[in-house]
Amino acid sequence: MLNRTQSVSVVGSLVLGAVFGLFGQSLLAQSLPAQTWNLPQGTAVKDNGPRTYRFSVDYNTANTKGEIMRRQRLTGEYTRGLAGGEVMWKNVAQAEADGATAPFAAAQKRDFMEGFRYRNDLPSTLNPEFFKGFPPTAVFERNLVWDTGMIEVFGQGSFERLKLNEPYHLASNHDVNMPDVGIFRNHDVVLEWIGYSQRNGRTDHDRGESGRGRPGTAAYAGLRAILRQRDGRPGHLGHG
Repeated sequence: MLNRTQSVSVVGSLVLGAVFGLFGQSLLAQSLPAQTWNLPQGTAVKDNGPRTYRFSVDYNTANTKGEIMRRQRLTGEYTRGLAGGEVMWKNVAQAEADGATAPFAAAQKRDFMEGFRYRNDLPSTLNPEFFKGFPPTAVFERNLVWDTGMIEVFGQGSFERLKLNEPYHLASNHDVNMPDVGIFRNHDVVLEWIGYSQRNGRTDHDRGESGRGRPGTAAYAGLRAILRQRDGRPGHLGHG
């Protein structure tokens, strides 16, 4: 039996970095003790026109011993802030490799996702008809859409609840019905704000680790997410 895990590398500081840009706020560089750091309160995301980001997501398939048997890498250009609150995907491609260290083969473009446009509403992506233009075998491509929505929800919906280096348990024992894929249970979803860094002379969120090689864990723009299956084992990020 294989245990599928995922690590995420987000290029261009998509999540909270983008949230800061959308908030229209910047934090000036400061040398305050860590215990005095706080996130802005009462903020809301504002899309003042289209913004395009490049995604790179690695999906690792491992056996019950944790040995990586196969890897898939999806890349694509994600644009949000379109008219009507819509988002769009372009130039999505998938590359595959065997084992933990073999080089990836040449990426194959996913033409059925070219110009794929929809309203940025995560629950609607779980409707059975949402992916009607996708082949039945396009599981990782569906995951790309779901995981993008998940990351944005984490960054935008839990902003005011996070405290520095304090795990925040967002949800537990929650079943997600993924059309044409199956049901997955999130046993424990944990978010953690892990710090600041400086960029262009201004204080920004620390990007943290990409989470690559750490099953069930991702860190992006200073926010780390850990999703566990039962008994504390990591599950499929975004769905377990």
